[in-house]
Amino acid sequence: MIFPWVGTRKLQTLTLALLAREFKASHCGHAIELQECEAAKVMEALQDIAGSPAPDGQELAKRLAQPALAKFDTFLSDHLMTLVTMVERISAKDLPLIAANALGNHTTHEVA
Repeated sequence: MIFPWVGTRKLQTLTLALLAREFKASHCGHAIELQECEAAKVMEALQDIAGSPAPDGQELAKRLAQPALAKFDTFLSDHLMTLVTMVERISAKDLPLIAANALGNHTTHEVA
């Protein structure tokens, strides 16, 4: 579990970034749950994310499993839905800071 202590948009952003790195990640409540991984590998990934430039928001937005959340989202093209997701549901520009904050709060627990 990672407890980055951020809002929903930033939590979703970090979850998508971890998914992009092939972690089995999902957010639940105020935390990110990771399955079948080692804590050291997670810390290494967070350090890499924190030290890298902010990613392209489109790549993260495309990883969102259910982007159509609002009433009329189903009527949007894939491209427009990606743009809505980038603007309203994730915060790609803040990803390095989100990862750095998660490292500062490095409350991770390895479950056997």
